[in-house]
Amino acid sequence: AAAAAAAAAAAVAEVSWAPLASLEALSEGDKIRYRLLLVDAWRGRQKRSSLREAIVTRLQHDAQSQGDGGRGLQVVLRQADGAMDCLEASRLLDVSVASRAGSR
Repeated sequence: AAAAAAAAAAAVAEVSWAPLASLEALSEGDKIRYRLLLVDAWRGRQKRSSLREAIVTRLQHDAQSQGDGGRGLQVVLRQADGAMDCLEASRLLDVSVASRAGSR
């Protein structure tokens, strides 16, 4: 069990993060880090979420809005605990994509 935990920790250590150049570059299966702008209804303001990590599980393009910076691109993101975020890609902030050593 200890060897498996060490191997898992080593695999995580090999992941490097690169800023995403364009939201149109997202692909299903990408592991990303991102933030969201959340509404704090009690205080009447918005705040940035903590950094989240998720896998892109679904992308849906609106054919009429290609090349518009992510507007019209819907994305479903699955977090490690099973929670899902489904939103317009243009709502993602500070997006970085994981790449393993020797890939991408």
